[in-house]
Formats: sequence, structure tokens, C-alpha cells
Amino acid sequence: MKLSSLKTITVFLVALIISSSSYSAGQEFNSATVDQLDEALKTEFSPCSPEKNQNKTEQDTTITSVILSSDIDLTEGEMIKSSGGGQAIVDSYDSKTKILKYHQTADTGFMLLSIGEIITDSNSTASIIIGIPKEKIVPCFERIVSIDEDAREMIYISLASLNDVLLKLQTLLDKQRDKATSSLALLQEKLIQEELAAF
Repeated sequence: MKLSSLKTITVFLVALIISSSSYSAGQEFNSATVDQLDEALKTEFSPCSPEKNQNKTEQDTTITSVILSSDIDLTEGEMIKSSGGGQAIVDSYDSKTKILKYHQTADTGFMLLSIGEIITDSNSTASIIIGIPKEKIVPCFERIVSIDEDAREMIYISLASLNDVLLKLQTLLDKQRDKATSSLALLQEKLIQEELAAF
């Protein structure tokens, strides 16, 4: 009886050690994978990548709306092109304020539409970008977490928010590991008491 209980405890401890090692290895793999994905996103799809002929303000922001010099007939979903080589899809256009709101996808690319560039619509009607609405500037330090060809807009989550989520997940995993350790200790104590009662 005593030998059987010790054998059971030994097998259980070995299984626990193996699962702990797997957990640690998995954490390292996930961390490395996340880092690689972050780098790929920043390299391939960053709207904040320096482009030629952009000033520092333009490099530090992602612009999703611009002010045009003249009124042109733009419709939602229409593809527009800029003289700088950028492309975008029209979300809306206000003829009173001459503010054009747009979004970009993987198909259009993420080249900024800059002040001074000429915007051309599908009918070859043109207008010049003369300004950027201040409230529409998104800080460039925000990370892109979703790029979807069918999305109406790009989604941003701040690095601080992402770190908060990861910290909460780590805390939850630590609590679960502590709970498992506590359960193991109770099981060991119960087995010892059963062995003592058997004598």
C-alpha cells in the first residue's frame, strides 16, 4: 500500500514538472511570435513610415481626413489618387467645409496624402489638399492591430492599453498556477494521511 501511494505521488510530480516546462516553453514561443508579428506590421504596413518629401509633422501622424481647395463631386466608396502616388477610398465629403474623410486598406497602401498634393477622382476632376483638420490627427505612436481589406477604417490600440491587457493575462495565469500548486499540496497531504491511517 505504502509503495503504491509513493509511486502515485512520484508519477504525479513528474507530470507536473513536465507540464510546467511546457508552459514556460510555450510562453517563450508566444513572446517571440508576438515580437515577430509586431516587427512585420511596423515594417510592411506602418502608415508612419518615412516617405520622401514629408516633413516631421506628417511623419508623426496618420491622417484620415484633409481639406480641399475646391468643391469636387466625390461619392462614398470612390477610389481617389494623389499626385504623390497615394491612393485612398472616400468615406465622406462635406461640400460646405470641403473636408474629405477617407480610409486606406492593404490594396490602396498606406502612403500619406500630403498638403500641396493634387487629388484626382474617377472622373479626372482635381482639387488641391490645402489643410488637415486638427481633430482628425491620430498619433503615430499608436500601433495598428487590425488591417482588413474590407474594414471601413483602421483600428488603433495604444501600446499602454496593450501592455495592460498582457499584464492582466499574466496575473490570471499566475493565479491559476498558484491554485494548481495548492491543489497538489492538498492532494499530497491527503495521500500521506491515507498512508498513515493504513498502518
